[in-house]
Order: sequence, then C-alpha cells, then structure tokens
Amino acid sequence: MKISVDKWLLYIAVSTVFVSSFITYLIIFDPLEKTDPLYVSGQTLYVKIYEPVIKNNFLFATSDSPTNVKEVTSSSGLFAIFNIELTNAGSSELKLFVDENAAEILSTDGLNYSIINPSKFNPKEKEGVNSVDSYPLWGSYVMKRNERLTGFLVFEVDKKFAPDTFTWKSSDNVIIHFIQ
Repeated sequence: MKISVDKWLLYIAVSTVFVSSFITYLIIFDPLEKTDPLYVSGQTLYVKIYEPVIKNNFLFATSDSPTNVKEVTSSSGLFAIFNIELTNAGSSELKLFVDENAAEILSTDGLNYSIINPSKFNPKEKEGVNSVDSYPLWGSYVMKRNERLTGFLVFEVDKKFAPDTFTWKSSDNVIIHFIQ
C-alpha cells in the first residue's frame, strides 16, 4: 500500500513541475498575445503604419481645402502610399515637421526611399470627386498630448518594391519592420 501512495505522490509532483513550467513560460514569453507589428512606440510618439498601396496615380486633398481634390500621376515609376497614424503620447506639446527627411523606407532589395511632397508633381485638379479618404502629411504640425495625426506618406518606388523597414526620424526615432 505504501508503494502505491508513493507513486501517486511522485506523479503529482512531476505533474506540478510540468504545469508550473508551462505557466512560467506563458508569463515570461506571452506567446498567445497578438500584437500588431506595424504599431510601434518611440520615446514620445506611437506610430501606426499600414501596408502600402502601390499604384501609378493617387488622389488627395489639402487640409485647407478638402473639396479641392487633386490627382498625381507618375510617368516614370510607381507610388507607394502608406496610411499612417502618429500619436503624441509622451510630451505636453510636440512640434513635428514632415518633409523628405522625416521618414524613409528600406526595400527588401536594399534601396532606400524618402518621402515625396505630392505637390511637387504639379497635381491636376480632379472634378466630380466628393471626398478622399486621407490627406498627405507634409509640413509642420503642433501636437498636444494624446493628440492623433492621420494621413498618408508617399514614396516614389520601383516596380519590384517590397517594404522591409520603415524609419520615422522626425521628433522621435521609431523603426517598424514589415513581416514578409
């Protein structure tokens, strides 16, 4: 009888060790948590970027005249259009300047691309369009704490473009890796 009780105690002890090891693994590594790899925080900014839309033309409106829709067409390459959300989560007021040095994208083939100003392409007026989904981010902005800025960034890219790493460099340093 004593042998069977000892076996049960041994089984319970071994089972307890395995269960506690599994629970410890879940606590430390948290493999069940699903996070968005395209949403990353820096010291003051949270940056959420979406998968790019690749096309040879795009529509946009400026924030000062949302009814004045413009169209840009590329004759030489394609445009990679990234919708982006920037949230000031760290400071009381953040001055943000978006120009060609504000961010860059590294392609899987090793090429770096900088943001382009949509207005540099001499956009044409587009009639009959009532609204657009987003506005290009370009120029200077002042963001209060917890304020969100949304829009899109435009990159002129090659036909074989595939994003690898996005780097935001204006007012903070945030690096986002695309999973292929």
